[in-house]
Amino acid sequence: MCYTVALDTDFFTKEQTEEFFEILNENSFIYGNFTGKNRLFIKTFLDSISSKEKISGIIADFVFKTYVKRYFLRAVDEIYYYFDKNEKDEIFASLDKEKDVKFISDAVLKYINENNFIEIKGFADFRLTDFLNGIFDAAESITDEYLEKKEYFEFVKLLKYFLDVQNSECERVDVFKNKNGEYVLIDENKNKIPLSDCEVSVEIADEILDVYDILLSELINLAPKKVVIHNKNMFENKEILKTIENIFENNVSYCDGCDLCEEFDKNDQNIKKDDKID
Repeated sequence: MCYTVALDTDFFTKEQTEEFFEILNENSFIYGNFTGKNRLFIKTFLDSISSKEKISGIIADFVFKTYVKRYFLRAVDEIYYYFDKNEKDEIFASLDKEKDVKFISDAVLKYINENNFIEIKGFADFRLTDFLNGIFDAAESITDEYLEKKEYFEFVKLLKYFLDVQNSECERVDVFKNKNGEYVLIDENKNKIPLSDCEVSVEIADEILDVYDILLSELINLAPKKVVIHNKNMFENKEILKTIENIFENNVSYCDGCDLCEEFDKNDQNIKKDDKID
């Protein structure tokens, strides 16, 4: 059966329509085309279920990359006007493309099973209304998540800078968390490191102590060449571990059990300031 796909040339750019043709060629579709007023018409034969499914997937992917993207970024612009093109592309990439394209593809397939003509923009305007409303509503939360991630990586970058400028001779720090939720740091000589002796840099004290965790402050000030985290399951806040990994990178390792762990448990986490684990 002959089917017609129409593209609104006032809405879709020349580059976008050319890309659509390229995808048809890549998928070995045989078609003819002609131009009408503000429309580009493409005629092709869809003589099997698989050919209908394939064209539905192509149209869905095209709609997502053009129509949905424009719609979504318009919603972003209404809330946040200051993003540049690269930032907008990153935000759009946060959408669940596979899920969204599948939804659109199913809708297209249902439509072409009942009709032999589809005008892509009109289809999106009238058949994807609820879907697009959901995309619009999600724009704010998705953008907020993007900003949080960006702020997080800027924060990590700042901490890595402070780490790099520290002049430390500390070779290794072993990190424990006791049953009371307190951090215990042990140096390479198996001496407990008094947390009160680790003064936080004034410039970043508020950020570290209020936003994340005092453990970061201690490790940044000590700037050890190696950090060993013991009893990982004791750390309820996995975000702190992720941040330590991002800052110290390959210099972080995890211990699932060693002599130091046994000695620490044996002492019931009651190591005093000048105590030493033997």
